[in-house]
Amino acid sequence: DLDAPGDWLIVAGLRLDPREGTAICTSTVYIAGAYAAIAPELRGRRSAIYPLIEERFGVQVADVEQEFSACPLP
Repeated sequence: DLDAPGDWLIVAGLRLDPREGTAICTSTVYIAGAYAAIAPELRGRRSAIYPLIEERFGVQVADVEQEFSACPLP
């Protein structure tokens, strides 16, 4: 819940078409500040972030909220 009190780690990503190298998707991920220590491990990560949080902090992620929208990319 982004309205929850506290700090957030905000991670931005860009997905590229593997054949053409053109941008096909952007992502913004909000991670609760309590788990911000994973930041150095996120560069180049190509899979979901929540398993990393579970492994590093010994917690079970019960809920992941996703929101999608579409728009043309330049």
